[in-house]
Amino acid sequence: MLYNTAVLKSLMLQGLIAYVSVIFWLLVNLDLKQKCIVD
Repeated sequence: MLYNTAVLKSLMLQGLIAYVSVIFWLLVNLDLKQKCIVD
């Protein structure tokens, strides 16, 4: 049971990191596009 919980937590952590990375990447891309439009 403990093993399953540890795996679940690690999967959730990986998912969270991936989610945050995607959000960050989108924000950076949108920011760059806005800067290009302004220039």
